[in-house]
Amino acid sequence: AVAREPQGPPLPPGAVPCSPTESAGTYEAPGSPPGGSLVSAEGTYTKLPAIGREMSSHWHRPIVLRLSCGLLLLLALAFAATAYYFMGSHTQLQQQSQRLQQRAQLMRQEREHLRQHARELQHHAERSRQQRRQLEQEKRRLQQQVQRLQREGEKLQREAEKWRREAEKWQRDGERSQQQREQLEQELTAGCMTSCSSCWSEARMPHSTSERPEEHAGDANHTRSGAGKGRPPSRRSEGFYGAITGQEAHQLPEMYGKVREKTIWSYWYDPEDCPSSKHCVLPTVIQLCAESIQRNRGSFEYRIVHRDEVDKYVNRMELPLRWEALQPAQQKDSLMNALLARYGGVAMDISTVLLRPLDRHWDEMVAFGAAFRGYVYRLNGRPWRHAEVAVVWFLMARREGLFATAVRSQVIGMGDRRDTSAYRHRYLALGDQTLLPILSMFNYSLPKCYDDPTVDVDPSSKLHQFEDQNPRWCPEHEQRPWYEGLTGPPRNDTKLFLEDPRDGLLGACLLAPVPCSRKTWPWAAACLRETVQACA
Repeated sequence: AVAREPQGPPLPPGAVPCSPTESAGTYEAPGSPPGGSLVSAEGTYTKLPAIGREMSSHWHRPIVLRLSCGLLLLLALAFAATAYYFMGSHTQLQQQSQRLQQRAQLMRQEREHLRQHARELQHHAERSRQQRRQLEQEKRRLQQQVQRLQREGEKLQREAEKWRREAEKWQRDGERSQQQREQLEQELTAGCMTSCSSCWSEARMPHSTSERPEEHAGDANHTRSGAGKGRPPSRRSEGFYGAITGQEAHQLPEMYGKVREKTIWSYWYDPEDCPSSKHCVLPTVIQLCAESIQRNRGSFEYRIVHRDEVDKYVNRMELPLRWEALQPAQQKDSLMNALLARYGGVAMDISTVLLRPLDRHWDEMVAFGAAFRGYVYRLNGRPWRHAEVAVVWFLMARREGLFATAVRSQVIGMGDRRDTSAYRHRYLALGDQTLLPILSMFNYSLPKCYDDPTVDVDPSSKLHQFEDQNPRWCPEHEQRPWYEGLTGPPRNDTKLFLEDPRDGLLGACLLAPVPCSRKTWPWAAACLRETVQACA
């Protein structure tokens, strides 16, 4: 294009100059370039002349740069906004995650607390169940105790009733004895007014001197024969002797002279199950023991004496005055002493099992010339942890022997007492405590109970296991110490056959007595059946 003087008319409104020179003059495009159009501000299209290379080189770059910078700025702003948005979202997510973690921690703590509470509840429930079981057991125990107390109360009532009847009987006997004594005093006073000497002589004489000898002999024979029971009693039968024995003078026991010397004696009494020979039910274990003795008695007779049969065999003067008030064990010991003194034979506890006959052992005793055969502890040098020496559950003796002394000792030792409290060992009072002092008269070298170290034990020691581990309970203290030679050397007029029961019970003929408690009867019966079958 050729630049000209700017003389031409001005550009119409909205026109764009084609080149910088157009602003100074007229505009003329060289040649015939392609036409173009521009969009005016009013929205109409304006035809533009062809633009040359100048427009392409001068105006195209700034526009691209501006567009690139704007786009970059927009992208940066968008990225910043996005980053800010994501950073905010990330922060919110972190906060929310922390809150969730805290909540999870709280939930775990709550869960652990609930578990612990559940364990406590379970433990409490278990303890409640245990307490309930304990309460049930305590309830059953109390019920059993109440039942036992009821049974004991009933038993005590029966005992009280029995003692009341006994007291009434004793009162009647006392009144009768008082009347008899007053009558005797009146008779003695009436017959002894003239002279005191004649009074005392008459009181000491068994019969009046005015009686004829033939009448006296006739009365004696009449009494011994068991007849004459219908005749009125004599004056002496109404005295103290008659009050004690219920018999007349010169009247012997019914069975005296009718029982063989080779007899095995036993005694049994129970106020409920066996009050008499006509109403007696033996426990199972006692029946088994009695059957073993009856079957293996050999040539011996076997007699079980009941309480209502005592007067048939012995005189009441041979027993303690208050014999009926004693316990059954003491009744048995004193009765065995009287039976062996009068009849001889073998005194054996009814709770003993006999496996073989005793004939050979009896024959040995008779051939040896001995009057007694029995057992004594410590003869073999071995200790015995009880204040006991002579065994009372097996005694073999000839009649009218050393047991006559035992009868006298037991009557004097008991006196008017109703129990054995005067003796050191109450349970063995009429057995070992009465028998050993007599045996010691024949042998001063018998082992002494009080020298046994297992008896002389301190009560606080663990070795003290029995109540009678006390040397003061030993039977040697019941009479004078004959073994010290107070009256001279030992007696040699009688032979004794003594053994220690732990060396063998007569060649294993006997078993030790079994316990007679009601609780042990079933067990003891089964055990004894097996033992008897094995030994047979």
